Amino acid sequence: MPDQPLTRSDRNADRRRALILAARQQAEQVPPSDGSPDPVGAAAELESRRVALAADDIPGFRLIREVHRGGQGVVYQARAEAGGRDVAIKVLRGRRLSDPQARARFEREIHILRRLAHPGIVAVRHSGTAGEHAYYVTEYIEGRRLDEWIVERRLDVPQPRASDTPGAADRAAERRHIQAALRLFVEICDAVNAAHRAGVVHRDLKPGNILIDADERPHILDFGLARASEQDSEAAGLTGSGQFLGSWPWAAPEQVEGHTGQADVRADVYALGVILFQMLTGRLPYDVFADDEPQDVLDAQPIPPSDLRSNLDEELDAIVLACRRSGSGWRRWACSWRAI
Repeated sequence: MPDQPLTRSDRNADRRRALILAARQQAEQVPPSDGSPDPVGAAAELESRRVALAADDIPGFRLIREVHRGGQGVVYQARAEAGGRDVAIKVLRGRRLSDPQARARFEREIHILRRLAHPGIVAVRHSGTAGEHAYYVTEYIEGRRLDEWIVERRLDVPQPRASDTPGAADRAAERRHIQAALRLFVEICDAVNAAHRAGVVHRDLKPGNILIDADERPHILDFGLARASEQDSEAAGLTGSGQFLGSWPWAAPEQVEGHTGQADVRADVYALGVILFQMLTGRLPYDVFADDEPQDVLDAQPIPPSDLRSNLDEELDAIVLACRRSGSGWRRWACSWRAI
């Protein structure tokens, strides 16, 4: 029997699967499964050599150590020669300097950070180009990422079974953990809300992009995928429709499906819902690497966090579920919550 031509519905389904596969591969960062050489790994190693800087490559600063390596740039801890204060320097990765889109996206990140003034968002102090490297300088914040904070707070430890009645000390410790998580989450929301009020959508919120300092204060990092409202047309050219942009599994359904033009403040609200679920329960709200069909992953009904921790109340359930509804109308309601 001859093959039937693909319908529009078939093509849309194939495109959806391809986008979700790309999102999963980004999260897993695994080599090819067919035993062939790993060009991604080889390229990453070459890129690492390209971006490795000598201690005095950035004029006026002495590099101390590499702090973080992301898809767009590498962050170093450095010391200013004038004044001796420690700073963080983000350097555009190797050959990306010659990529017009990567360079424009990097410059847009600098522009966006300069317009944001909030203690929970890192501030740009200086930017420039040194040889083959574009860079910008921010304050240096000593701390750990939010995912590390969750583990340190033991929020990832499964709750005892109902038959294992916890003692008063355990219940008190559990309450302290939850209260600390909620206090921190409200401060995260306050910083994100400040960006939204300035017309900036982050579009890549996740625990790895939130740094907790020694005073237990959060700082939002990495605005490399952010979009400012007055730059919509420019941003559309840099992050065109049909691409997956964000981080699986914190990306909203419209991001996973490649509708980047629809990723507005509600996409950040979706990510905040996933983050809050993690902070309350210590785990993600679904198995993002399960072999489910794409429509099952995107359209599955979210579970309330109280299913995993019975001491959480219905109000928290309502907030988390509203943030994570596939329909962005639910997330519009969540945007009206005072902390988001």
